[in-house]
Amino acid sequence: MIFYRGEGSSSLPDWQKVDKGHGRLELRRLWIVPCEADMQAYLEGTFGWPKVQWCGWIERRRRPLWASEWTDVKVHVWMAGGAFEWPLSAKLDF
Repeated sequence: MIFYRGEGSSSLPDWQKVDKGHGRLELRRLWIVPCEADMQAYLEGTFGWPKVQWCGWIERRRRPLWASEWTDVKVHVWMAGGAFEWPLSAKLDF
C-alpha cells in the first residue's frame, strides 16, 4: 500500500516492522504527516479536537506462515498532539 502526500506524490512508510510468531507473519507500517492548518481547522470545527500536530496511517497485514497471500489487512487513521502545548517531533526511536 502506498499513501499520497501533497501534490499527489506517493510515499513509502516512515517505519515498518515484520514479526514472525504463533504460526503467522505480521507486517506493520506507519506513515507520519504533519497536520496542516486546513486539517487542524477541520478537526477542531468538526470534532472539537484543537491543535492536532500530526496524523497518519497504520497498516497491519497478517498471514499464516504457510500462506502466500495476506489474509488480514487493516488500516487505521491516527492523530496526535492536540493536548500538548509544545511541538511534537516525528523522530522514530524503535
